[in-house]
Amino acid sequence: MARGRPKKPEKEKGKRRAIVAAGKMSGRSIKYIAKDAGISEREAYRVAAEPETRLIIQTMMEPYRKQLERLAERAIAAVDVALQANKDDVADHPTRLRAIGRFKQLAEMAAGQRSEDHAGGEQIITWEQFVVLYRKRNEGAAAQELQP
Repeated sequence: MARGRPKKPEKEKGKRRAIVAAGKMSGRSIKYIAKDAGISEREAYRVAAEPETRLIIQTMMEPYRKQLERLAERAIAAVDVALQANKDDVADHPTRLRAIGRFKQLAEMAAGQRSEDHAGGEQIITWEQFVVLYRKRNEGAAAQELQP
């Protein structure tokens, strides 16, 4: 006699995996992804973390790799502007920074990395790591200005 829950057909698993992958790419909440796939939130987290799902997402993101590279430059520029913002600045810097967070998720998905957004395990970089990134960006901009 078999124990545990009955196995679901492979065709159903593939369909659920595709729904979860599409939901993750679109940035939807796991709650709504689970509802669309007809599974529990816990199951949706598990499916999203599976290597097969990450491979589907990575494959779907491949045509956008060059666009993501261009967005990376804009994201760094937005961080630079936000860091120099004043209280009376009119620009919506919190929105820009949220957009940068979303870009980070897309870049991780394109690289086939597991998104940690559901566990609250956002990668936190140290101040030293940030300063290195900031200096590299400024050095690159200065070098471009010197070129004719």
